[in-house]
Amino acid sequence: MAGIKKAATLHSVRHSFATHLLEADTDVRMIQVLLGDAKLTTVARYTYVATKTLRATLPARSSTSRM
Repeated sequence: MAGIKKAATLHSVRHSFATHLLEADTDVRMIQVLLGDAKLTTVARYTYVATKTLRATLPARSSTSRM
């Protein structure tokens, strides 16, 4: 066993799947099809998490690097 204590729910699996795909630069419309979501706005919720995760892992930029 992997030793994971927290139970995985269908929601957490879908959320992780969508987030990993977004972080791998998969097109949002493709993720929508893979998840079977009728509305693009449903998938768009995952973009916030993916963006937040990417920002947390990138080194802080200095003010001169933005120019």
